[in-house]
Amino acid sequence: MRKRFLDFPRLAHVEALDADRLSLLFQSGEKRMLDLRRAEAHLGQALPRGRVRINQFAALEWPEAPLQLDDLGDLAGLVDLEHSTYSIGADTVRSLSEPFESSLNVNLGHRLKALRKELGLSQEDVACRIGTQRTYISRVENGHSDLEVQSLKRLVEVGLGRKLEINIR
Repeated sequence: MRKRFLDFPRLAHVEALDADRLSLLFQSGEKRMLDLRRAEAHLGQALPRGRVRINQFAALEWPEAPLQLDDLGDLAGLVDLEHSTYSIGADTVRSLSEPFESSLNVNLGHRLKALRKELGLSQEDVACRIGTQRTYISRVENGHSDLEVQSLKRLVEVGLGRKLEINIR
């Protein structure tokens, strides 16, 4: 697959939190929340409510909400209404949604920061121990950097002097 397509967001899971909010999980592991009222204000049009799913193009789709064809004029006759539903592409959904604060990077970063402070270490101390820069430690602690397992292991075991254990439930 070409690199330019790897950065294209793709939805992996959607769950309705309530009538106006959707929890979204992207294939990258990023978890976001889509507030439909805010999205409507930004788009300047009403969005459907009700059952939502991810279609074969990894876009959000409301299968019971028909397309609104008022703006298409003469082209509306070319659309197969029987098989057309309202959908929004993953890239648009990503731009309209907000990251969940409970994302893994943020939680892990806060935990690492709390442990570092508990041990009385500065970001510079930890960075020197693992051979990196203080700014990298800051990005990790603030949830702005993805961590590979080997990097996390090195940060925890060498930088903080603790043993890393990972549970999957």
